[in-house]
Amino acid sequence: MAFAVVYDVTMKSAIIVVALMMGGCGGKAGGPVAAPEPTQAQTGLVNARGVEVIDGFLADPENVNPAVMLEAVSNDGAVEVKVPGALVEALFVGVEDERAVALLFAGFVAGNARPQFVDGVKRDRFASGVEGALRVYVALGLSTPAMEEARAAQGGGTLDAWASEWLAKHPSPSAE
Repeated sequence: MAFAVVYDVTMKSAIIVVALMMGGCGGKAGGPVAAPEPTQAQTGLVNARGVEVIDGFLADPENVNPAVMLEAVSNDGAVEVKVPGALVEALFVGVEDERAVALLFAGFVAGNARPQFVDGVKRDRFASGVEGALRVYVALGLSTPAMEEARAAQGGGTLDAWASEWLAKHPSPSAE
């Protein structure tokens, strides 16, 4: 796969990713999403299909198969998503439903990838990933302390600073 995801995750997170890629989260069934033309990724043009699929998932995460969105993201080598090892265990702490955790995780990937499709710049966007997870969080009607902190920061216009601080407090083990 061309998905430039840096998997710095625990086994539980990796299992969630696999479940999502296999379509194990429910939602409407969806077929494979065609990979964008190589020239599109090379020229940095807006990947309208990728944005469309991401926006569809974020608009209705309970009824759109996240595997379709993840496949659209994974088929584009112009996207890089870094998944901190503490993402599920620290940011989604308090969410007991595994399906909800998987949807939050997919929201994080969608939020992180979307601006990369739009501006054509391959660069991890942690704060944008948190924004995507927050959209899913609100849609699911969840309430957890860590996500409420993020939501308050988003409402106050300080999500980027909050995200940087969160990453500093939850360092990932070195990949080397």
